[in-house]
Amino acid sequence: MAEPFLKQIAEHFYTLISRPGATPLHQYRFIFHNQRAGIFLCHYLKQCAGQTPLLLPECTTMNNLLRQRFHMAGEEDPNSELLIIHKIYLAYRQVMGLTYEERSFEDFYDFGKSLLRDFDDIDKHLVEVDSFLENILNHKELSEDLTTFLSKRQWEGVCKLIYEKDAKLPELTTMDGSKSEEMKKRFLDFWMKLPEIYDTAKGLMKEEGLAYEGMMLREAAEQIKGGKLSLTDDGMITVFVGLNAQTRAMYRILDHFRDSGKAIFYWDYFTAPIIDSPGLAGSFVRYNTTKYPAPTTGDYHINFDVPDQAHELRTALISTASAVAQTGAIRKLIEDDNREDGWKKIVQSLSDTNDSDPLFDSREPLKTAIVLPDENLLLPLLSNMPKGIGKINVTMGYPIKGIPVAAMLSLLLKYWSNYYKRNRRYRLTEVCEILMLAALSKFFSDEGMAKARESLKDKLIREKKFFISSSELQGLIIQHFPDESRTREILLTIFREADTLCEPTTDGVCYPEGAVLTTQVDDLLKLLITESASTEEEEDPEQGMIKYIRRELILPQLTSQRAYWERHAESATSPFTYSVVTDLLRTTIARARIPFSGMPLRGLQVMGLLETRGLDFDTVIIPDASEGTLPTATQLDTTIPFSLRKGYNLPTTDLQEQTRAYNFFRLMSRAKRVVFLYDSRTGDASAGEPSRYVQLLRDVYGVPMYEAEASFPLTRAEASGDFIEDKTLVSQYRDSVSAKTPTEKVKRLSASRMKDFHTCPRRFYYTAIEGIRDDENLSGVLDKRDSGTLFHTAMQILYEKKEGITDGLSLNSLTEILNSDAIDNAVDKSAMELHLETKKSDYNDNQLEMTRKLVRRMVEADLERVQAGGDITYVGGEIEIETTYEGANFKLIIDRIDIQGDTVNVIDYKTGADSTECDLSKWTTEPANLSECLKQAKEITGGALQLLYYCDVMLKTGEFRRLLDKKGISIDLPKVRPMIFKPKAPDATDGTITLKLPEQVGRSYVRSEVNDYTSSDVPDYIKDCLGEAVRLILDNDFSFAVEAGDANGCGYCPAAMLCEKFVPKSW
Repeated sequence: MAEPFLKQIAEHFYTLISRPGATPLHQYRFIFHNQRAGIFLCHYLKQCAGQTPLLLPECTTMNNLLRQRFHMAGEEDPNSELLIIHKIYLAYRQVMGLTYEERSFEDFYDFGKSLLRDFDDIDKHLVEVDSFLENILNHKELSEDLTTFLSKRQWEGVCKLIYEKDAKLPELTTMDGSKSEEMKKRFLDFWMKLPEIYDTAKGLMKEEGLAYEGMMLREAAEQIKGGKLSLTDDGMITVFVGLNAQTRAMYRILDHFRDSGKAIFYWDYFTAPIIDSPGLAGSFVRYNTTKYPAPTTGDYHINFDVPDQAHELRTALISTASAVAQTGAIRKLIEDDNREDGWKKIVQSLSDTNDSDPLFDSREPLKTAIVLPDENLLLPLLSNMPKGIGKINVTMGYPIKGIPVAAMLSLLLKYWSNYYKRNRRYRLTEVCEILMLAALSKFFSDEGMAKARESLKDKLIREKKFFISSSELQGLIIQHFPDESRTREILLTIFREADTLCEPTTDGVCYPEGAVLTTQVDDLLKLLITESASTEEEEDPEQGMIKYIRRELILPQLTSQRAYWERHAESATSPFTYSVVTDLLRTTIARARIPFSGMPLRGLQVMGLLETRGLDFDTVIIPDASEGTLPTATQLDTTIPFSLRKGYNLPTTDLQEQTRAYNFFRLMSRAKRVVFLYDSRTGDASAGEPSRYVQLLRDVYGVPMYEAEASFPLTRAEASGDFIEDKTLVSQYRDSVSAKTPTEKVKRLSASRMKDFHTCPRRFYYTAIEGIRDDENLSGVLDKRDSGTLFHTAMQILYEKKEGITDGLSLNSLTEILNSDAIDNAVDKSAMELHLETKKSDYNDNQLEMTRKLVRRMVEADLERVQAGGDITYVGGEIEIETTYEGANFKLIIDRIDIQGDTVNVIDYKTGADSTECDLSKWTTEPANLSECLKQAKEITGGALQLLYYCDVMLKTGEFRRLLDKKGISIDLPKVRPMIFKPKAPDATDGTITLKLPEQVGRSYVRSEVNDYTSSDVPDYIKDCLGEAVRLILDNDFSFAVEAGDANGCGYCPAAMLCEKFVPKSW
């Protein structure tokens, strides 16, 4: 079995320096693709030395070596790219003469990344920018259609930068005539100025000590050519280990080392997939080994072990039904205990014997690596690791936008900007969302803090604080949270308001200075840092991320902003306006990455494919090994046309494919066991089949591969899928609702509850007995229920002085109301009772105006009733009645009751689109069979059925007579008419209820009008069914687990997700 490549080099050099008179190890400099390979080389050297003291060699990368020579501070930073793109952005705006408002950094970022890629390639390949520009301008295709000159991706990127900021892409891609000529002119103007953008950007970078890789390589190559720089005059012997694809600038530097006679080259080219594929993984083998040959004789010759891949490597290919399921499979594979038979077979297939040695041994952690082609799988993988796995070393960059604190900052930046745009008021939705942020959850883990948060939320929702100022919000926070608590300080910092504001912007918004925003973010992050670990290893990962964000991303910006004022004290304005700083911070959070460096020699190794360069592992586990992800779909973000890239030998997609193939097949070279996992579903990024690299290993290079399918069935909490009824809760509910001496705390049935029961007994169980309900309105504006309440309350306020007065609603009284400000006053008073705050011309103010119109329409409709049928006696509105009906405590809230002639009208206001028809065609004519009827699918019109219950309960319990007597109203044997009044309808009072009865099934247009509930308009069996439903609820033998037909109405049930009946359409 072949030993790791770096281990063989370490053993050779340790043997070499042990000879008398040999060059000591510290006089060697090893250069790798990445720093991690150097750490492993030193580890292997220490293994060779044992307890013997050893002065280790310098291990570095070409980037870091050049940084030292050019006196550039610091190591490579994954977020330096963000700073560099910002310098290109500043140069672009300066040269093109654009303001921030015309082009923000966020808008520019993607295009800037493409420009950086192009600048990097131009420098790495030593292309002269002026001659390159001349070729662009003379390109014959420019005289034709630009869309043929550029790829679609390039065209889209360029369009967004050289045309109007908010232009729609379809408009740009189909332009003709003058617009096409204008685009061509702008495009040429951009290219004419590109050298100036290039030079200006590099100047800005040098001022800040920044440089991209190509910039440093070009500088080094040109200085070497001009005799101004030597990298070999320090007496060190430089050893290049495991390099592969290089650029023209890098090859010039390698020539410099080779020609000095102080360089040694070792290439990792040994297995068939590399040496036998000159067009793919082995594209650079011949050139590199010819121009920079490895020693074949003498002290530096190493007789490397040649891996026999077809016989030494064993692999397994596992398909799963989801991306996250792959992490579950990895957990099963590396768990040593309680492994199921199927997983044992997979592990056994990776061994020559029947033994199933674990894929990970904590005693030898460097022998196993999990390699992630897609970084998005990192967090699911970490959360799925077995508890006994010990340390996990992650070495890969991860986007900070995926962690809670970054998501919180991104949200706050948006809401803070909205706050000032909204004349310094937050929406209720924004406040509640901030209070529930995952990044703040630990500060509400204490029971007292959690209660304080809920109390604050409840107050805001109950009082309809749809819009709230910072000062009022801070007062509520101080009122609800204890003194000197960190939670209170965090909330006060989040909802802090600037002391002073700047002059209004062009859109009329007054913001504070930009540095105020950065300071607020910094102060918040300081409060979120709650502990100080004695070592980096002990530190909570979340705390480490917060510290990194503050130290590396926020403080540098704050320092820069403050330093500007120190350097430009005489300046009246700062370039760091609130909008600019918001843009910078938002783009930083969206694009920055956390460089997980980890402890490379400890724990299970987790890394990306790039981080494996130069490293070897006995066991490799690769999830997301599907076509389209491994390798990722090949694309090149560039502004340079591909024809010119080819002409100047700049990298194309071919180079991407070649380097990815080399990295993959090199990793396979000395591995003994490799597990590939892939998502078998097809999607935007994945083809649902194994990677072509995996198929090449299996089908072309003859590597044994065990194939299996992993199944992780997703089930609900109840494995049987059956509805489970809590008998104790049901019994308690029945006892309460049937209590003989009802108190305020007893349960009560209502007409709306009975509507739920008739529609679906399960819905009744979940909502009435389990207490599950819809979330409170957090829309920040009036929802339908609030709008209805606003109208109902206004109507009651308007008519309350007429209550109980015979013929109180007359032609004169209604006309007087219409001609006065009574309606406006009633609506305003109703809004006050709702704690509704409004701002002129906002949504809630518009709703108030709409409510005024609806109330006026209702009064006008009552006037029409009076004109048609005589004066009306207004009995009351919002009438609450508590009674006992069919043995159950019952509560009614009736919108309105009035009397006209010999008819008592029981009225329900509906401001929505409720129907006056009630379809009871699936009800039974035999009330005793009602439980069977409940099994049928149905969605009953709520308003109409509730009115039937109002009438039935009031008549059977004598509440009608008691109510009229209480009001001093006398009427003999009145008709009782249920009605729905809809102020939005053309005829607001044409609300006669119609019933579709069982005997009318098949007769499409036949309906029964209900003009008198006491008559045969409502058949006796319907009235009996109303009462029978209540008796069933109280019946101990009745189960709410009735299968009530299909799931058409389940989408409106607040408990839908708990019930196996409900299947969302997207499943």
